[in-house]
Order: sequence, then structure tokens, then C-alpha cells
Amino acid sequence: MSAVVVESDTGTVGLVTAKDIIEALAWGADPDIVWAGEIVRPAPRMVSCEQLPTKIGEEMAAYDLEIVAVMDEDNPLGVASALDVLGAVVRSVREERARG
Repeated sequence: MSAVVVESDTGTVGLVTAKDIIEALAWGADPDIVWAGEIVRPAPRMVSCEQLPTKIGEEMAAYDLEIVAVMDEDNPLGVASALDVLGAVVRSVREERARG
């Protein structure tokens, strides 16, 4: 799932996904007039870039999330999908096995 973090002067507002844009266009939104802030949805969950991928995955599973906003302290870094987290967990397991 593709998404971007939407910011305002007051901080992180939420996320806009490709699905949000498609739905807005399907409902007649004019892409030359409608702003991201008009179709943004609250970030379902914000996680720290310092968290282990397995912990983020557990959180995502517990809340049935497909995407999370990744933060560094109070600054947004981007978004991570369930596939991103799964890839990080698999890499971590492979590295651990390679170490012995």
C-alpha cells in the first residue's frame, strides 16, 4: 500500500493512501482543486524508528493495520506497510541464522 504522511504547521495530520486518492476521484474530486488535507485520514498508528520490526509487526497484527507512520522522536520519517515490516523481520531472522 502506498501512502504519504501529511504535515501541517501544527505537526503530523495523518496519511493519504493511493486508495484515498482513487476513492476521492471516483466521487468526483477535481485533482486541480482538492488538497491532501481534504482527503487525509488520521494515521492509524505511529511507531518509533527505534522499535524492532517484530514489535511493530505485533502491534500491526493486534490492531489489524496495513500501514503505520514511522516517527523519529516527533518527526515523521515516512510510512511502513505490513510487507515492509515482514521484509525487515525476514532479513533479521536470516541475519540471526547466519551468525549461528
